[in-house]
Amino acid sequence: YFQTKCLYKIKHLLDKGITFIYVSHSPDSIRSLCNKGIILERGKIVKKGSSVDITEFYTQLIYEKQNKSKWWEEENILKNIEFKQIVTGQNIQTKQSIENFEFKVSENFEKRIELFRTGTGIVRIKNLELINFKGEVTKIIEHGDNILIKVYVEVFHDIIKSNLSVGIGIHDEKGIQILQFFTYNERIFFNHLKKGDRIIVEYKFQNILRPGQYYINSGSSFLIPSPDIKNYFVQDQILDYCVGGYQFEVPFNTDKAIYSKVYIPVEVSTHLL
Repeated sequence: YFQTKCLYKIKHLLDKGITFIYVSHSPDSIRSLCNKGIILERGKIVKKGSSVDITEFYTQLIYEKQNKSKWWEEENILKNIEFKQIVTGQNIQTKQSIENFEFKVSENFEKRIELFRTGTGIVRIKNLELINFKGEVTKIIEHGDNILIKVYVEVFHDIIKSNLSVGIGIHDEKGIQILQFFTYNERIFFNHLKKGDRIIVEYKFQNILRPGQYYINSGSSFLIPSPDIKNYFVQDQILDYCVGGYQFEVPFNTDKAIYSKVYIPVEVSTHLL
């Protein structure tokens, strides 16, 4: 409650035109409140820029440090977890079904995500597509439409592990994540992938986003079960993380005024006593 109260107070002051300095490790709050950002490390300025660019760069730095530290190889509680006892669900091999699909590589996608891309490179995301209910690749999606997001992934090293996950996040114009999906959460696992294998991951859902501009980030990593939280997974190793790979718009054509970030159908009843 106190944090919410403070944020409302800060936004009220911003509406009056004041300038303030906000210090935080939370990228979402920085993007929500600030126009510009500065990264400090050991008292020195590392980078300056827009709040969106700075927080994406900060995330990249964190991922790179995580990969270099190889913390997953250290002796810790995670090593004592029986991985096969944690995961449940159907083990899905996708190679057979991929033969019926065209694997699309995009140089434009590679250029868009080049600046903030990070990861070990064991796998690489080669393209993203947003497809409407007519089966057309598009950058305009109506509110309430059923949509499909395709992620094209290529494997560059043999993978024996079964904890590979491919995910996407949908962000608003300030870079705040609104929706997130990843294969592991849906109990989809990939086993014994070979160098040169290609995977197409499809996410289908109804668009509940309010009108506005949105961006799709994508990533792939090895996940391991959290030692503290049931049914929750933490990143073991970042394989590929791509920021701003796709941009799309939800136009203001809806018959309802939508003030929140998302809108879903709701049943409302009233009782006058």
